[in-house]
Amino acid sequence: ADQPQAARNVRGSKLKVNFNLYDNIPKFVQTELKTLFFYILLSPLSFRNEKKTKRLAKGKLKPNTLIGVFKSGMRFIDKVFDVAILEYGREYVHQEIKSLAEISTYEFEVAARSYTYNFDSTLLNFFTYLRHPLSSKEVLDGAISNFDLKSRIKPKGQVVNAESKIIPNSIFEKLSALSSLLIVDFLQELEEEVQDQNSLKQLKYRGSIWSRECGVNQSSFNEYRVLRLRYKNYSESYIRENYPVPDWIFEYGDNTEKSFMAFNKMELLCRARFMREPLRKHINLVYQACLYIVGQFTGMRPSEMSEIVVKDEQCLKKEDGHWLICSQVKKHRESYNGLFDEKWLAIPIIRDAIRAASIINTLKNNPYLCANADTVASCETPQAMGSSGIKHQINNLIDFFFGSEKVKSLAFYPYMMRHTLAYQLFRAELGLPFISFQLKHFITGIDRYTSKGGVSEDTLGYGDIAQQLSKNGRYSKNIRHQAELESIKATMDPDGNYAGVKAAEHKQHMSSLFNGYMASGYTKEEVFEAMVHQGIAIVNVGQGYCYGGQVEDFNDSLPCIGGLRCNPVRCGNAIVTKQNAPHWRGIYSQNMANLNNPAYSHVQEEIKAAIEEAKLVLTHLGEDVEL
Repeated sequence: ADQPQAARNVRGSKLKVNFNLYDNIPKFVQTELKTLFFYILLSPLSFRNEKKTKRLAKGKLKPNTLIGVFKSGMRFIDKVFDVAILEYGREYVHQEIKSLAEISTYEFEVAARSYTYNFDSTLLNFFTYLRHPLSSKEVLDGAISNFDLKSRIKPKGQVVNAESKIIPNSIFEKLSALSSLLIVDFLQELEEEVQDQNSLKQLKYRGSIWSRECGVNQSSFNEYRVLRLRYKNYSESYIRENYPVPDWIFEYGDNTEKSFMAFNKMELLCRARFMREPLRKHINLVYQACLYIVGQFTGMRPSEMSEIVVKDEQCLKKEDGHWLICSQVKKHRESYNGLFDEKWLAIPIIRDAIRAASIINTLKNNPYLCANADTVASCETPQAMGSSGIKHQINNLIDFFFGSEKVKSLAFYPYMMRHTLAYQLFRAELGLPFISFQLKHFITGIDRYTSKGGVSEDTLGYGDIAQQLSKNGRYSKNIRHQAELESIKATMDPDGNYAGVKAAEHKQHMSSLFNGYMASGYTKEEVFEAMVHQGIAIVNVGQGYCYGGQVEDFNDSLPCIGGLRCNPVRCGNAIVTKQNAPHWRGIYSQNMANLNNPAYSHVQEEIKAAIEEAKLVLTHLGEDVEL
């Protein structure tokens, strides 16, 4: 109640401390800790760490942050007093010990040896506060024991590396493409306008692949909505005022009362659950796709996603010709004034996702994007989901496309979408081909948005935007490094698959190079790491990599200058790698979509040739032709 503007993820227990849980700590010491808590909260500058804590230097400290630190600390202090009670007895400890400063090094050391919880930075932060000169002077009865906490409590968790924080390219590409098709397919069947014309074009080539098979249309959706709302006790008048009521409703009930109000609840439940089960499952799947697309191509934090209101598409706003999606920045709000200031670029598929989510949420009577799958009862207040709900929904989407084993191995969590977007932007900065059309839309939109002052006075590069997305993150450098390493491996791996006239020569050259290094005792991975720091002499041309700009010792005047109009499959200076596969897959799908289009009837032979060439390249690289 004291923090009504707190992010959805930190409401409830994260804003409360139950001191009754720490019953080993004497009341006098609890009072000391409570006093210290409020002292720090009211005057964080007095306790700032000059070397580490940048946010505290600005005088800002959120209650939930400090509460987390104190919960971790008090759990350990409770263990310390448990040791003291075993040594001296509960009555003595609770009546005679008036300050934490009275506890000796012995109790701290014994407690540390038998402590069963993980050692983490929050516990260290707690002791940093306890050992601050102000604490011993103003709150505690002197300084506490200066025992070595780090050497006594061993870390039990593993540090998460950058790679495990990123959705792999193969999954990212397929998940983005198929989620887009799910959304566009759903809107098409409901006869809604579609903004993402590229996905619409792909859908027409594939045909309606989901919604129609599951019985999605305007009539079935309206019927299903009435059943769900009625089961949650919404009145007939409310439903009639807000939504269309199908005619068939009046055919049921007794002869005297021609109204669906006569429906028995169990009958409604049976009709909704069993007769509409394929429809229900598919609608949930489309909603999960909406959630993923918005999270993936805005880079929002979970707390910001939870604030999005999709009812009547309220979150969408047009400024200076750009469509934006509006939410609220909750984390680092006091210092977050760059990309983006509570507004994120809404590329066409995001607008479609918001439209689809706003339609689906009429079933739930919940205005939030991050809404539970259930319908909110007429007597309840709608709530948005937090991180765990987002994780659960997107894991269901991953399970549908890739299976349960992939869900386990990927270990998805919501922040992965933000890190993945940053990673893909670093890739784009390095000249690696786009993975998915949606990323291309995002980058094109960012170019226009930033150049008009939407983010800064100067146009930001992709790497700058990626840096902003991972701002103040511990993994920013690791994510950039991983993108650079991928770029090297794409073109320099002696065991990789390559296509193009230059491919065999390139692979032989790489094998000779690596054999020399490995004979000197280096591993292949060590050579890759060294190459990251040295750079490469290859120009990316989207469909492949070009050696045309390279100056050889034996020929300093090669005719090709690495232009963008060559065909890498036939060019004598080019190689094609697995990293170029998305580009060739795009060529294949675009031409397949145009194959039966009357507007391209005069170039059918050329289209067929392009399709065959793309298929050959993808097959040679060992890649799937279609997602």
